[in-house]
Amino acid sequence: MTRSPAELTRALVAAAQRDHQLVEFMRSAISVDDHDECAKFYWTLDTWEQKAAVIELVQDKISPTLAPIMRDFLRAPLGDDDTIWLGKAIAILHLRGSFSGFKALYDGGPELVEREARSLLATLAQ
Repeated sequence: MTRSPAELTRALVAAAQRDHQLVEFMRSAISVDDHDECAKFYWTLDTWEQKAAVIELVQDKISPTLAPIMRDFLRAPLGDDDTIWLGKAIAILHLRGSFSGFKALYDGGPELVEREARSLLATLAQ
């Protein structure tokens, strides 16, 4: 899918506004070439929920550019809805370099994801 620069802006604004329906729609338009802009935008956001929307936006393609934001997101508190722990599950998979294991994380729920996030952060700190 080819997208215009305006579409990337639209996708980032959707993330900042936590418009998950539009973020979901725009996911397919985001390429690895967009990851640098998405990562830069992530650091400008004020809330973990907004940052979770950026994670949702870029979740389909792994690239080294995203590693710092994925590491940072593992530090997010769980929150009151599913967006944070599901974002952490995506961050774990990105940092592992493979999407395999999503079902196990999803089925394990927030508790498993939180344990895996802490373990991965400890490993990365070494």
